[in-house]
Amino acid sequence: MTRITKVFASISLSLLILFATFFYVMGWETFYAYEIKKNNISDAVGISEEDLLPLYLVLTDYMVGKVDSIQIDTSVNGVDTPMYNQREIDHMVDVKFIISLLKRFIYALLVVLALSLFYLLRKKTDLKSIFIGQFYTTIAVFLGVIGMAMTDFNAYFIKFHQLFFTNDLWLLDPKTDRMIMLLPEVIFRDIVVVIVVGYALVSFFMATSGTLFLLRHKKICEV
Repeated sequence: MTRITKVFASISLSLLILFATFFYVMGWETFYAYEIKKNNISDAVGISEEDLLPLYLVLTDYMVGKVDSIQIDTSVNGVDTPMYNQREIDHMVDVKFIISLLKRFIYALLVVLALSLFYLLRKKTDLKSIFIGQFYTTIAVFLGVIGMAMTDFNAYFIKFHQLFFTNDLWLLDPKTDRMIMLLPEVIFRDIVVVIVVGYALVSFFMATSGTLFLLRHKKICEV
């Protein structure tokens, strides 16, 4: 039972680090500013760079429930117009629902981790293996995601949408739908890479610092 509990704790901790990194990158203004310049988004959409960044932030704020709508008036090629059409708005309703499910899953992971740690502490179990185990989990996820991102990312991108969406609203036209102009596939790929690299770094830091802390604590207790 103790070994199984350690496995649950390790996996829960690793996934919590992953999702924390996901939400951080999702709202990272510097990342979007960099992507706007790198991919010439201003020329593609017909919106100045100064006006583009707020559009990304409205999308991320909407997904986490900070604003009620993604719709915003902006200047496209010098003409004031609503940014999104109804299909794009409806698609983001689906995205927001998936994010809400993810939040519930995160709460469940927190409960699993808390109960696991409570059980292990009562059993006076060495917790170093949890920090190391979560890093092993991270390595597996990291290699899998990076492998997908660096091979046929488009195929996995399509499968992801087919798995999580029950309609075809996600099939946007890059010639007419501004949302896909803002978020071409290359940006999605960069988001995935930044998330998993950040995830791996935080996980490694957690493994090393957590292990060193527990070793030091054990030595102090033995004195």
